[in-house]
Amino acid sequence: SVTFTAYLEALQGSMAPQNVTVADYCHETRRVQLDIGELDFDAFKDELKGEMAAFDLLIWPERIYSTSAATATAANDLQALGSWHLDAVKAREVLKRGQGSQAVTIAVIDSGFDTDHPGLNQDTTSIYHVVRRDHDVYASPSITHGTHVAGLAISESLGPNKLQGIGFGCQWMPIQLTDVDEERGFSQTQIIDGILYAINHGADVVNLSLGLLNPEFVLSLYSERGHQGIQELIKATQDDAELWDEIFEMGEDNNCVFVVAAGNESCPMELDPMQRSSYPVYVAATNNEDKLAEFSNFPTHNMLTPSSTTCVAAPGDSLLSCSVAGDVMYMKGTSMAAPVVAGALGFVRSQAPQLSNAQLRSFLHWRGAYIASVCFATAKMGYPGSGTVNAKLEVAIKLRNGRFGHVATTLAAGASLMRRAHRVAPGAATVALLALWLLLLISLLATTADCYFCLLYTSPSP
Repeated sequence: SVTFTAYLEALQGSMAPQNVTVADYCHETRRVQLDIGELDFDAFKDELKGEMAAFDLLIWPERIYSTSAATATAANDLQALGSWHLDAVKAREVLKRGQGSQAVTIAVIDSGFDTDHPGLNQDTTSIYHVVRRDHDVYASPSITHGTHVAGLAISESLGPNKLQGIGFGCQWMPIQLTDVDEERGFSQTQIIDGILYAINHGADVVNLSLGLLNPEFVLSLYSERGHQGIQELIKATQDDAELWDEIFEMGEDNNCVFVVAAGNESCPMELDPMQRSSYPVYVAATNNEDKLAEFSNFPTHNMLTPSSTTCVAAPGDSLLSCSVAGDVMYMKGTSMAAPVVAGALGFVRSQAPQLSNAQLRSFLHWRGAYIASVCFATAKMGYPGSGTVNAKLEVAIKLRNGRFGHVATTLAAGASLMRRAHRVAPGAATVALLALWLLLLISLLATTADCYFCLLYTSPSP
């Protein structure tokens, strides 16, 4: 109810005695960036919150994030793979039944986008460039990641058995984070500006294929301090985790679901403070052999932190998608797995708009609890650091190489059932809802004991 101008005036009054200056502000997201000089951040934050108790403030220090892609490969070098991920998640079968709805918006917050690409030259809404604060986005040879990510979520079909985004047909909201070179990373403020913009402009699904974790730092910390060092890292970044939880809660209040890449360091994802909230859907990556990709992070299921997260797995190792100048290329990373899930959630929301974030997560969490415990069982024997990360996780990866359940078919059938229930009388809708949960339960019971978390990943019966 308070105007941004009134907020700025109150803020300036509170800062005046401390010689703090306004470095930047944004009317679009109601965000102010301050230069506090040599002041202690924690002390300043507590004092400012006390003086401006009438305002519901989020205050954070600046961090630099990077994309969650491991490598890129020219399309002709991996031609035999094709769009294997679409077959793996049975997307081709599901998309024969329909496509995404224009009433659903998928926001992709990333480096930049080639909106003239044949796969992406489609309906966009509320385009935004965070750095320039205008409504023009673009790509270049040094800004390629976002184009690839967007293609996996919403690309138009480029021909039979070729590239297509699972969420095609939905509106998409491209939000660009950089104007020069994606390798420089993105500031936390830029990311939060993009998130607030997406929420304020009605995004239903938001994809974040980026992260903060520094694997070299974590390994060094463990080498020097052991398990205690890891726990100290968790404690030292708790304020950052609480900030991200508050931001994701804003999305929850608007029924906007966040899909976040789990990261590529082959270690527990909760070491990144962005990866500890109970609100998003975090995504690990699998390869074309139905195995967890060797680079993928994984959840600990509240063994490192008290909160329980929802983490699913989707194809992310060498996926074909859009590249700049109308080209296509393969990239691997949890950056690629996340938009597969984001596109799928856009499709499901198109078919069953009445499903809440909590309903989606409750189903996914059933799939995630078992593997989260299994995969961390090995890590408990010794945090990554005394040897290579992959060596430490070798046993856990073997445990996770089981057959996947037919969750894609279940979600598609469930969404169709809920859509029909929405159109009938209340009594019949109740029966249909019970039938949906029965369908999900049958699917869970039909899977093998060594199945692990997955959203849309399936494999044929032996």
